[in-house]
Amino acid sequence: MEQFGVLALGSRMKRLSDFLFSEVQAVYNQASTQISATYFPILRLLNGSSGLGIVDISMELGLSHPAISKQVNKMIKDGLLVKVASEKDQRKSVVCLSEEAMLSMSEVEPILKAIGSEVTLLLEAQPIKTTFIESFSNVEREILHLGLTKQVVTQCKYDNQLFLEPYSSRHGTCFYDLNMAWLESHFMNQIEPQDFHSLGNPEKVVEEGGEVWCAVDRRKGHEDAQVIGVFALKPRDKLTKDSIELSKMTVTPSEQGNGVGRYMLTHAFRRARALDYKTLCLESARKLKSAIHLYDSFGFKEVNVDKFSYHRTDVYMALDIQNPHKRGFQ
Repeated sequence: MEQFGVLALGSRMKRLSDFLFSEVQAVYNQASTQISATYFPILRLLNGSSGLGIVDISMELGLSHPAISKQVNKMIKDGLLVKVASEKDQRKSVVCLSEEAMLSMSEVEPILKAIGSEVTLLLEAQPIKTTFIESFSNVEREILHLGLTKQVVTQCKYDNQLFLEPYSSRHGTCFYDLNMAWLESHFMNQIEPQDFHSLGNPEKVVEEGGEVWCAVDRRKGHEDAQVIGVFALKPRDKLTKDSIELSKMTVTPSEQGNGVGRYMLTHAFRRARALDYKTLCLESARKLKSAIHLYDSFGFKEVNVDKFSYHRTDVYMALDIQNPHKRGFQ
C-alpha cells in the first residue's frame, strides 16, 4: 500500500492502528488481564476519577456520542464500569471504574509503562525526514516489520529495568567473559587466536567506527546492575556505507529464553540504520538452530559467500535495512 503514497494515507493509518491494537492486545493476553485494548482510552480517562457522563467522555476523547455510549454499555456488561449518581447533581448518572477495573488498571500499569517506553524508543530511533509522509512511512515500515509485543513482553520480564548501554570501562570484562563462555560451550575446540584478540579489545571496534553494546539488568539497582548480553557492530566498508556486521552477540545462559537476544537485535537494526548503512549482515553456524531461527524470523536472508571469517561458521545472512521485507539479496 505504501506505493500509493498520500492517496492511501487514510487506509495506511487504519491498517497501522488495527495492527497496534492487535499488538497491545497480545501483550494484555499474555499478562492474563481483563483489559481490552479498545477499552483503554475510557479506562485511562476514568482512572482516578469520581465519574464522568457520556457527553463528557465523548468530548474528552473526541469521539461521537453514539460510539462512546455503545462502548460504555459493553464495559458495564463486562463488569468494568458501573453507573452511579453524580456527586455534583444527584439527578444525573455518571460512569466510573468498578473495583475489578481499578484493580486491573493497577496491575497493568507496568505494562503501560513498557508500551510507552518502547514506542518512544521506536520513534526516537527514526531517521529525520523532511516530509510527514516520509517519516510516517519509516514508522509504519518498522512497526509492521518488528511489531511491539515481543519487546514489551521482554521489558516487562525485567520490571522495566532492562537497558542497552554503549560499552565503556565501567562494564569491565563482560564482552570477553560472556563471549568466551559461549564459545567454550558451543565451540570448545574451535576457538581461534583472533577470538582472543577481538574479545579482549572491544575498544578497537569503536576506534574503527563500530559500536559495542551491553544489555544491562538494573532490577537490583544501579550499583548492582548486571550485564546479561552484549553485541558489536563492525563496519565492513566505512566509505560506501554498504554493510555493517552484527558480531559477538550473546546472552548469559541464565537469561536465555527471555527475549533479550531479539531485544538486542532490534537495537542493532536501529543503530545500523542510524549509521546510514544499507545492509546488516552476520556469520553464524547451522548447528545454532535457535540463533538461525531468530535471524530468520527477523527477516535475515541467507546469502552465498566464497569465504567465512571463522572456520566454525558456515552460514552468512543479511538484512536490507531500508526494506526489511525484501525477499533476497544478489
